[in-house]
Amino acid sequence: MIRNLRKGIRGNWLILSLTALLCLLLLFSLAAELRPVEHGVDELLAFRIQTDDTRLPVRCWLNDDTCTVFLPSYASLARTTAVIAGGERILLDGKVLSDGMSCGSFALGTEYVLLVGERAPLRFRFLKSENIASMFLSTRSGSMDELHRDKTHRENADIVLLSADGVLDYHTPYTDQIRGHGNSTWELEKKSYNLYLGLDAPLLGLPAAGKFVLISNAIDDTCMRNRLIYDFAASLGSYPGFSPGCEYVDLYLNGDYAGLYLLCEKPDVSSLSRSLSPERFLFELTAYGSVEDRRCFVQNEGVFIEIHAPDPCTDVEKAALETRLQTFQSSLLSSGHSGIAASDDTWLDVIDLDSWARKYLIEEVFENADAGFYSQYFFWDRSSDRIFAGPCWDYDGAIGMFEHFPNCFLAQRFWLNAGHYSPWYGTLCQKDVFRARIMELYRSEFAPALDRLIRTTIPALAGRLETALELNRIRWYDAIDDVSVSIAEMTDYLERRIAFLNSAWLDGVEYHTITLRRTPGAVFLYYCIADGEPCSSLPTPEDLGADSSVWYVEHSGRAFDPETVITGDLVLTAYSPAAAD
Repeated sequence: MIRNLRKGIRGNWLILSLTALLCLLLLFSLAAELRPVEHGVDELLAFRIQTDDTRLPVRCWLNDDTCTVFLPSYASLARTTAVIAGGERILLDGKVLSDGMSCGSFALGTEYVLLVGERAPLRFRFLKSENIASMFLSTRSGSMDELHRDKTHRENADIVLLSADGVLDYHTPYTDQIRGHGNSTWELEKKSYNLYLGLDAPLLGLPAAGKFVLISNAIDDTCMRNRLIYDFAASLGSYPGFSPGCEYVDLYLNGDYAGLYLLCEKPDVSSLSRSLSPERFLFELTAYGSVEDRRCFVQNEGVFIEIHAPDPCTDVEKAALETRLQTFQSSLLSSGHSGIAASDDTWLDVIDLDSWARKYLIEEVFENADAGFYSQYFFWDRSSDRIFAGPCWDYDGAIGMFEHFPNCFLAQRFWLNAGHYSPWYGTLCQKDVFRARIMELYRSEFAPALDRLIRTTIPALAGRLETALELNRIRWYDAIDDVSVSIAEMTDYLERRIAFLNSAWLDGVEYHTITLRRTPGAVFLYYCIADGEPCSSLPTPEDLGADSSVWYVEHSGRAFDPETVITGDLVLTAYSPAAAD
């Protein structure tokens, strides 16, 4: 009996102890919930921009000790009101801010002192864009986190688009969607996005569509390369849809200013339907394909064909395209990579010559780093049984963005590096008919248009974008002091590029290509020198970051003398071929 009593006491004591412990944990949890949370200033203070049709939020952007509010082009401070969250006292320039208070007493560009509760003072300023439409995109989750974790994740969203002067351009009660866009650029902080509209619409006057792309231009602080080349290509294209229509927008994601973006038509069959038959296969030359993807197949070493339309694509349709491209490439390469007979023109029955010549010129003139290899679109029009080049796409890596030289023929290369083979443009440029057509087009159309581009288009676009580029610089490129310097460098590079092409294609100067390789398996660089000229202008391996001070002739292994007079093409390496073996 005593033993049983002890068991009961011990059991009751255990229950009481556990109950007391649970009560303590509950009290700690309640205390944690009741304890004041230290919110960031950007969570306590925002602003609402009003028009007759909209009331849209813009959040503060904090960078070190500076708080910036990036206002859209149409905004006025008189119609901008404060949005206060929480109960902390907020003072701006000594004035207590209250929820709904007008900001009309403040000035653009003036630096004020912002005090939030007991926090350290912050510098504060209102900055406003100019001449640019504004897109406000709000995800249903209120966050971009899941989108940025997974590029393929689609999220429901609400899009409001206003013109530069604040006129409502697009908003629908239907659900819009957003997902990530890009390959290597997706790893950058400023990301590009695909948009899927709830209702087909002609955004900012672009042809009505349900799919658009927001291009971040993250590697191009001028934000001009894509726009300049798209517009240039559209003016000289051989069919409607040869180059995508595009317009600039200042993008706001859940109220956060995301910078200056380029809103583009998406390369799609719908963008080509204005002039061509419905039987079209739109496909892309890319290194990012996969044999596991039913839309893809291998075209050459390290190079895939990715089918974008029809979508979905049946196995029969995929096989038909694969067969057609094999026939095309076989006819193109029928005499090998060199010594191709001028009379061998069966490939002319397969392609649309003008679109290929114009597309090649766009890639070559603007020295696209991805020319003929990455992000290269083509389509097969089954009604005419012709393969067309285009639409043009993805030029943020053009006009001197990477370490190429203005005096070279870049789009003619067969190899990007040792793991990839891309013979189409390189082989075509060995054909007399193709060479004659590109030089004719360059002389009659491209050269005059390039002169206008340098003298008129670039200065006009730079002037229009000046303020928007400054805001974009502050948000993303604060290490750069002045974007106008980058624009001047881009313009200078393009002028030198045009001078080289003019000498080759208008003046008839014969050039030889020096192919440079810094390390075994490295990406090739190309440098052209006029026939009979010495190589004294050739950069040294050290200039290109190699560990050697000597170039070696690849086929012989001998050291190369830079005073050598050039009479033919050469391949030079920054390492001794014998040592590499």
